[in-house]
This record gives sequence, structure tokens and C-alpha cells, in this order.
Amino acid sequence: MIRRPQPGETEEDLLAFQEQFLSSEQDSSAKLLKPNSKRAPFHPTHSKDVVTLEEPVQSMESSRQPPQKRSKFKERRQKSEQDGPLDGETMDEFTARKDTHITKLLWDVQEKDVITPFVSSTSLYARKGFPKVCEIATPEGQGQRQGKGANKKESLFLQQFGNAPLEVLGMESHESVPETLSKVQNTDCVTMDTGNNESTKPSLLPSAILTGKGLQIGDKSEKQIEKELNDIHKENLEFLSKMTEDDIVKERAKLMESLNPDILAFLSNKKDVQTRRSTSEEKKGGSQVDQERAGIADDLKGRWVNMDVVEGDKMEWMKRLPETDKNIQHSTRYSFDGCVISEKIDLPSHVGLHHHGNEPEMAGYTLHELIHLARSSVLQQRVLSINVLSKIAERSHRKEYIGLVDPPPFEVLMDLGFPLILRYALDESSVAMVTAAIQALNRLLVPSDEEDEYYYSHFCAFGMNQPLLGQSLSKSTATLTEKEDTALLKENLVQGLLKMGLLQRLRYILEVMLPQPPVVGYIFGILIKISRHSVQAANDVIHCPRLLNAIQRCYQSTEEHCLSCLRLYLALCCTSKQCALSLMKTCQLVNTILKHGTILPSSSLSQQLYTCSCHIWKVLLGYNLCSEELRDMYPQLMSHLQQYLSTSPSEWTCDRLQSGSALVSLLSSGIHVAATTPQDLLLPESKDTLPSPAVAWSFAEGLLSPMVSLLTLLLRSCVTMETGSLSHRVTHQVQYMSCVLKYLANYTHHLAAGRAGQKVTMAMEALELWLTPSGVMGELLTGNLMSKIISVLIKQYDTDSNVVVQLALYGNTNMLQSDRLTQNHKTSLVHSFEDLLLNTFDTLNNMVKFHKGVAVKVAKLFSISHVTSYMRQFCNVKHAHVASYKFGRLLIFYYLTQLCTSIVSVSPDLVGDDVLGLCYCVSVKLLSTLPPGCESQVVQLLENTMFQPTFFRSSVGVLDGSIQSLGLSDAPNPVTAITQKTSQEVLVEAVGDLHLAQHMMVSHLKKTCISEKMIANSRKLFCYKVTQVESLSLPRNTGPFLPSDWLMLPIVYHYTDNLNRLTQDQMDSSEEMVEDITRCLHFWVLLEHTAPQALENCSLSLKITRLMCVFLTGNDLFLNSNIHTCLLMLLRLYTSTKHLTEIDFSTTIPGIASFYDIYVSLVEQFGAVSYGDGLFAAYLVLPLQQQCPLSFRQLVWGEHANILRLISLKENQLPVPINNFLYPLETDKTMLQLYRRAIRSGSVRENLCPVMFKIAQHHLTANPA
Repeated sequence: MIRRPQPGETEEDLLAFQEQFLSSEQDSSAKLLKPNSKRAPFHPTHSKDVVTLEEPVQSMESSRQPPQKRSKFKERRQKSEQDGPLDGETMDEFTARKDTHITKLLWDVQEKDVITPFVSSTSLYARKGFPKVCEIATPEGQGQRQGKGANKKESLFLQQFGNAPLEVLGMESHESVPETLSKVQNTDCVTMDTGNNESTKPSLLPSAILTGKGLQIGDKSEKQIEKELNDIHKENLEFLSKMTEDDIVKERAKLMESLNPDILAFLSNKKDVQTRRSTSEEKKGGSQVDQERAGIADDLKGRWVNMDVVEGDKMEWMKRLPETDKNIQHSTRYSFDGCVISEKIDLPSHVGLHHHGNEPEMAGYTLHELIHLARSSVLQQRVLSINVLSKIAERSHRKEYIGLVDPPPFEVLMDLGFPLILRYALDESSVAMVTAAIQALNRLLVPSDEEDEYYYSHFCAFGMNQPLLGQSLSKSTATLTEKEDTALLKENLVQGLLKMGLLQRLRYILEVMLPQPPVVGYIFGILIKISRHSVQAANDVIHCPRLLNAIQRCYQSTEEHCLSCLRLYLALCCTSKQCALSLMKTCQLVNTILKHGTILPSSSLSQQLYTCSCHIWKVLLGYNLCSEELRDMYPQLMSHLQQYLSTSPSEWTCDRLQSGSALVSLLSSGIHVAATTPQDLLLPESKDTLPSPAVAWSFAEGLLSPMVSLLTLLLRSCVTMETGSLSHRVTHQVQYMSCVLKYLANYTHHLAAGRAGQKVTMAMEALELWLTPSGVMGELLTGNLMSKIISVLIKQYDTDSNVVVQLALYGNTNMLQSDRLTQNHKTSLVHSFEDLLLNTFDTLNNMVKFHKGVAVKVAKLFSISHVTSYMRQFCNVKHAHVASYKFGRLLIFYYLTQLCTSIVSVSPDLVGDDVLGLCYCVSVKLLSTLPPGCESQVVQLLENTMFQPTFFRSSVGVLDGSIQSLGLSDAPNPVTAITQKTSQEVLVEAVGDLHLAQHMMVSHLKKTCISEKMIANSRKLFCYKVTQVESLSLPRNTGPFLPSDWLMLPIVYHYTDNLNRLTQDQMDSSEEMVEDITRCLHFWVLLEHTAPQALENCSLSLKITRLMCVFLTGNDLFLNSNIHTCLLMLLRLYTSTKHLTEIDFSTTIPGIASFYDIYVSLVEQFGAVSYGDGLFAAYLVLPLQQQCPLSFRQLVWGEHANILRLISLKENQLPVPINNFLYPLETDKTMLQLYRRAIRSGSVRENLCPVMFKIAQHHLTANPA
């Protein structure tokens, strides 16, 4: 038995033990048998020790290994080694396969392939074990790498490696190739040097063709093989040196004939390409460039470390800049501050505004270059470009590029996709990038001037007129595809950003990235702008998951975020009542406003928080919310008011004035809650009622005395105030006074609505006291304050339309900053004055409505020259400029007209005729400029002012002189035989039918553009129905609410209704249609006589087109005497000399898809029902003038030539001079053929239709060919 290894035995003992065991050929003491093994049978009765495994062993490694595949090639090889042929193999094949005789080797000898060339590398034998370590700098005196690739953009290491000697790389050095060999290899014609001068003999270079592979036979050493190889190579060189030039040419020709032509073509083409490359590289590196680079190289070699090898391509930027070509118009370039850099300014390069763009000589960056940098892979470049672009967008919002850049940079940035770049930048992980993107987005959405105006200048006006970034879309954003994202951003920036998940990203930044306080302020500014965009956008902010929680945490973290957070709450509350309820539930809004709004502030920040909290509370009261808290905190708020009364206004700071204005504004809103009637508590859709308000009317009465005292105090302090001063204190003091006047306006409004109850007498006495010379309103009317304020506004309006702001000009930073501050101060002061006038006129109007006895004293307002000048300026302003007026400015003139109407209703003699005419012109102007949301004001103007006969009393008395000035002559009319009324009779009848015209116009407006629901919603807001108001924000301002041709809507309505009729019988004129169109035309003629500016925004082509629709409305409508007379009067007016050049039917006419289609219908209607009526023919020939498009003449003279004989007008009956049809001469060949055909066929005759005959004859005579 074999012993086991013992401790202490060495490795040699173990090896000896292993050899002994193997030589003994004994079996092991134990065997491992697998019962399921197919290779070894299992014998359970084995005599020796057997370890039996019931299951096959599957270790972790074996279980992971895939099963071994059987190799068919191995089986075939093993089978072939067996005796006997393979399956299907013949005996001859088996013998040939098994034959190993020497003759078999001789049969298989193959000749060496000499056709295919053998390529081997150059034999450079290393003589050292390892190359020498190279230094970074090459030895002095070595130039750049020469030869192939020398001028390529190679790294410094590659150039040093190519120039390094062979000794550095561990190789044997050698000299250049022998001259004879180089000539043979590199030229087509070889010139041999047969001289025996030893100095010219080149050293032996190892052959690049001979490798010595065939010499490795026997036991030859490497040195012997190398010696023989060198001997052979030396003999070849000596043989070549003895050959003449002719011999080389002959041998070369023989070699060319023996080679394949394809190989020769390939080699020659390859050589030509290399030659062209080397030539172009030599040309590129001209002598001038070499001299410049050599100068730079000499300057660098001795001064800088490791700059011995100068890279010329990288030195190109160090050359001198080319001179600027002043004849070429370059793109606008901006500095890092967003200022425009003029081409005349020669800035030095060290300023940092020059770069390696397309125009390196120009300082600054274009918008396209900045957008390109915003997509850079370098973080610093992206941050820099976004910061510059954000400053440019901010300046563009301020209109600082007017007169400098066209188109405005903001529009260009939107077209270049700047918002899309900012949205992608927000998704980056870099804090610097996210900060820059948020700041840029804030500047893109929120101009700072606009925010100040919103918070401090518009809380005295009705509603919150929120400026918008884009127009409303015609289709829902939910249906937009991904391809339209960029277009959506251009049309509506806020909706596009919301669709791209901006709110979710801002929430992530607030929650995870925890930005710095300034960045949080920018985020709040973005959210405020989104909230003020629309009700849907505000709802998205409210319902964004966890966004309000993140905002609330920011509010609770530091005081720096409190003001921004409260302003965001304010914007959300103004949007809708539902948003306010959500904030009260989620963010504990009531506790927040009570925390800041019930303690009189001391510091600047606390005063701003107090102001914002009072504004939020005011908005909540507008929804009939938080009234219980007002009742509970009433004593504390009154104590705050008493503290303001106990101090002199000269001691109030700007922040204190703002907080005082907010307190008065809050108490004024409480009056609307106190004035709620039981009818207001009824729900319209159910029988349930709302709970009674917590504030009673005694709340308003208790505030009256302190408010009057406060207003008196403010008026006396304003007597010595310089209204033209630009200080913030003056602005806020006027704003404070307007808030107090707002309280009086609210109080008198509810008095006029019947809320006074049994205390009517006391209220009337109080109003009379106000209007005494020593009363608050009396001082305001009789003092100089009103005149000073209006004079400032008149001067400001005169400069608004002519101002050219060029603040963003490089080089005048200090002056620009002062100019910007001056402009901002002027804007704030103007808005404060406008709010003061608005509330003053509103209060006076309510006083006259409640107590008619004060109308005599209030009428003195219109005797102030500045007031009439103010109204006259508004009437003379162009319609395009009036459309840009703020909502508060338009309300000033609205209350002026309502005040005049109220005074006239009491006693028409209290107001002069000139003032009545001004008030009527203002009313007409307002109808075409009031924005959406003012439906109740539009109806009020139509019902109370526009159709009031008192305003036309001066017009009826001077009709005779005015008719002649208008050109409405009553001379016998040869055009038609219909009995007509005189112009004076028509105007007098029009004034008598004004009440019927009013009913007709209002009913048609309600049918077409004003619904009852719109009027009800507007009245809820402007009549202070706090229990029914759902939103304090005005609708989207998309321009004037009424169309420019609102006066012609009855004609359009009946014309459209006639188009929908099917049979000819249904087109007969009904009695209602005749009355409506008659009253419409009567009022039209009356307005053209009394207030021609009413339709100044309607083009003359539009007016004539609407009059043509009268002929298309009914078959016999134009034959009515009243309608016929009005059509004739308006035709003479619009074809007079001063209007003749305004006729242009080729332009786009608002509300009409195609004038050509209407003219086709008019021609067909003329041929069907006119019976040759002269007035109808006069309207028909207007588009046939030579200045009008050719298609109208081709239509009448070609397709409808049968109506030419019905146009029996004479020259003195034409509405326009005959020369308008004759000149310029007709040059169209088709028209000349039509003229010739009409004369030859007899369609036009001199005795039947003299005008048409003369027109055709004139053009044919001028073109006889």
C-alpha cells in the first residue's frame, strides 16, 4: 500500500512520490462512479471502496458552462486514420491519400509566383535594445518636418518624431540615397555621374528589394547572410553606375513592355497625384506667408520655452485685421451689455469684442453669432451668449432699439428659436447654465417697467388689464403636433413653454437644485407672467404637482422670497375665483395676509409686504371672500388710517405712501361687500341663496368722514406740489389721492344705485358740501390742480407719437441710465395722473346721477379750457394711435362723455354746443377703440349718447351751409326719374328717427357681435356684483371690440340673410328690411355731416362696397325714395374731389374675401333688375376707371357685354370725371378687341350709351393697330 505524504517533505519529495506512483501503475484507492454515466458502467458489487453519487454532480461552474458540441471534423479525421477507405471513397483515392513516397513530394512542387510583386519594408536594423527617450523640445537648428505631410496640421510630437535622427530611435544612421539610385527611382530620365571622385561616392544603403530570405540555407550565421546580401547589393549598384543614359532608357522600355498596362497606369496616376499635392502645398506656403511666419518664429524662439518649432497655421489669428469696407452694409453687432455698436466706432481689440467670426475686423457679436455660441460645447461660451441675448431682449422690450435696429431684435430672436434654446438650457445640470437660462427667460417674459406699472398704477382701475405675449390661437394646443412647437412659440410664447413642460422643470429646480435667492426671484417672475397670461395658464400653475408646496417652502425659508411669493399669489387670485379658493385651501392664504396686513409696517420690506397683502385682500373681497376677517380687523385697520391722518404728508416716505394707498384701496373694496342686496345673493341656476355678507352698510358710512379728511389733507399738500417733477414721491402722493377718490366713487356709485335708504337727505347734503369752494371736490374743480394735471397729460400725449428712443447705443452708458430713469418716472407719473382723473370724473358722474341739483356746479368742469383741449386732442388723434391707449386712459374719456350726458339729461342748456360736439366726437371715437370686456360701456354709449337728439341740435340749425360744403347739392338730378327728397329733409328726418335707429342698431349688434352673456359679465365686473364675479381680469386684448364698420352692420346682416334665401320670391324686400336699412343710411348720412371722424378708420373702398351691398340686398330696395336719396348723397360725398384719389378696389377690404366676386354679383343684378337706373349705373361704373384693375373692365366688356346698352349715362351724370375712364390709354390687346367688338356689334351706340361709346372710341383711336 502506498503511504501518504508526511509533513516536512519538500517539493522534490512530492515529485519523487508522484513518479513512483505512476511507475507502479497501481489503481487509486478510491473511484468516482456516476450511476447515469454512459461511458463507464456501474457495478454496485465492486470490491474496493466506491463512492456512489445518486445524482450527477453539477457544480456551480459546470452548470454555467454550455454543453460541449460534437465536432464532425474531428470524427471525420479520426475515421480517416483508420485502415480502409472512407465511405464513398475509391481505392485509387485511398492510395493517393496514403502514399508517402519521395516521388509524391516531387509531383507536388509549385513554381514561385514572380508576377505578383513582393512588398517588404525598408530594412533598418536596430543596433540598440530600446530607443532613446526623446525630449519635448527638438534640438536647436532643426526646422519643420519636410516632405509629405509637412504642411498638414500635425501635432508637435508628430513633427518632432518625423525630424528625429535614427540614432534617437535606436537605428543605424545613414546618409541620403545615392544620386544614381535616387534618379532611377524618382525620375523618368536618369543622368548618371560616372566620376570616380571619392568625395561624391555615396555610402552604401541596405537594399529595399533584397531581403536575404533565399540565402538562409544550411548553418549560415546571420552575419554571413548579411555580408553576402551587401555584396550582391554592391554589385548591383556598380553595374548601374557603369550604364549610360541610353542603356537606362532601353532597359526602362523593356521593363515597361513586360509589365501589365493596368499596373503602369495605376503607378503613373499615383505619381501625378503626389506631384500635384506637393505643388499645391508649395504654392500655399508662399514667400509672403513664410516671411510673416519667420518673423513670428524669430520672435518666439528666444523668448518662450518649448516654442522652437512654430506652427504657422495656429499663428494666422495673430496677423493684422483687414480694413473694414464701409460700402458694404454689415449686420448689427452688440456689445456684452446689449448695446448697438456703430460701424463708425473704431474699438481697440483689447476691449474683448473682436473674435474669429466671418468679419474679424468688426467688433461685437451679431444675433446669429450669439445664437451659434449658445449651442457651443463649451459651458462658458453658452453662459456668455445667453446672458448677452437676455440683455438684448430686455432692451428690446423697453423699445431702446427704435431708430437703431430694424426689424426689432425681439422678433429676430423669436424667429431664431431663442426660447427653445433656453428651454433646453434649463435641463442641464450646470448651476451656472440654469441660472443664466432662468434670468434670460425672466427678461424675455417680464419687462421690469411693466411689472412696476402693473403693481403701482393699475389697482385703482377696474379689473386687472393684463398685457399678453401673443395672440390667441385659432386651434387648440392639444391638437398641435411636435413639428409645430416652434411655430407655437412664435405665436404664443407662454403656451409654447407650457407645452414643453416648463412648470415641471421649475418645480424641480426649486426642490432639488435649491437655487440662490436672486434665481428664486426670477422663477417667481416667470410664474407671475404665466399666471397673468390666461385663466388656463393660471390653472396649470395651481394644479402642477408639488409646485405650490415648493413655493410655500420658499416663502417660509427667508424673507427675501416673501414679497415675490405674495406677488405670485396676487396674480393667481386676480385670474379667477377658483384659483383664489385653491390658494386659501393649500397655502393658508388668509393667515398669510393677516400676518402682514394687520400690523403697521416700519421697515421698507415690511411696508412692501403690507402693500401686497392689502392688494390680495382687496382681490378676495372682490369675490366676496374673506369678509369676516375684514369685520374682525376693522378696528385695527381704522387705527392704521388714523395714524396716517395724524401725520403730515411731508413726512411720508414713498413706501409709506404705497402702503397707505393699499390700505385705502382695501377699505374701498369693502364697500362693495357692504352694498350687497338680497337680490344679489340669489343663485341664478337654483333657488338657494348665498349667506349674507359679514360687513354692513354702516361700514361704508363710518369710513366717509376720515376719507374726506384724508382727501382734504392730500389736496392741500398738493397745492404747492410741482406736478412736472419726476420724483417718486410726487407719483405716489398722486396715487394715494386717487385711491381716496376711488373710495368716494364707490360710495357715490352705490348711493346712485339706491343703497342710501332712508338717509338720502343726509347724503345729498354731504354732496353739496363737497362741491362748495371749500369742499374737497370744489377745491379740485376750482383750483389749479386739475389744469396742471391735464396740461402735463396733453404734453405727454403730444410727444408719445413722435418720440424716438435710441437708448441702446454703445458708449453713452451714464446718459442712457439717466434717460431710462427719466422715461420710467414720466410713465409712472402719467399713469398716476390718469388714475386721478378717472376717479374724479367717475365720482362727479355718480354725484349727478344721485343728486341732480349738483349738476349746475359740476357743469363748471367743462368751462375749464384744459378739459376741452384734452377732449379735442383725443378726437384729433389717429385711430391707429388711439388703439394703443391703455384701458385706464380710455375710461377717462368714457366717464367724461357719461358726465356730459348726465348733465344734459338734467338741463341741456348747462353745456354749450361746442362741448356737446366734442363729447359726441369722443363717444364715436370710443366705440371704435374700446377693447373686449367693455361690452357694458359700448351699450351705454349707444343707449345714452350716440342717439341722443340733444347732441345734434346744433347740426339741424346749420344744415343749409353744411350741405353745400359737403357737396350734397339739391340741383335737379338727371340720373334717375325717382322722386327724391332734398338733403335737408333727409337730415331732419334722420334726427327725428334717432330713437328708432338706436333700437335698431343695438338689436343688430346683439345679433352679430355682442351677446347677452358678454354684456352680463361686463356689468358684473363694472357694477361691483361681488357675489357673481368669477374673475377680476379683463379678457384678452385683441384690439377694438367693435369692427371698424360697426355702423354698416344692419346692411351686412340683411345682405347675408338674402344670400341664404333660395327662391327669387324670397328676395323681395320686406317692410322690416326697408325700415332697418333706411334708418341705417339716415344715421350714416347724419354722422358724415356731424362727426366725420366716426368712420375715418374705414377706407373709402370699404364704404362704397357696403353701399353696393344695398343694391344686392333686395330686387327693388334701391328704388325706395329715402334709400335712393341717401345712396345719392353718399355717392356725391365719396366721389368729391378730396376723396377721389382714395378709391382703390385692388387693396384688401376688411370683412370681404374678394371684391371681384361682389362686383360680379353687382353686374348680374344690374342686368336683371336695374332697368337702366342711373344711380345703379353710377355705382357700377366706378370700378371701370383706368386706375382700377383690368379684370373689372374685361368682365363688363367681355362676359357681360349685353348690359352695356343699359348704361345710358351722360358725361355730366358720371360720378367721377370722364378723363378717369380715358387715361391712361389702354394697352391691353384683349381689351382693345373687346372695344372693337362692342362697336361693331352695336352693343354701344352714341345715341343710347354715349359715355361707353366715347370710352371705346377713344382707346381704339389712340391704338389704331
